[in-house]
Amino acid sequence: MHFRIDVILVCLRWYVVYPLNYRHLEEIMEERGVSIDHSSIKFCL
Repeated sequence: MHFRIDVILVCLRWYVVYPLNYRHLEEIMEERGVSIDHSSIKFCL
């Protein structure tokens, strides 16, 4: 699955700046209306 570059960059920024794991990022993105699986985030980053 392909995601827009801005979604990938937001996840990357949060992952690097804050002590978050992939599941936390999944929850944050779902709260913002982006349906993404934590394993997809792992492969994007």
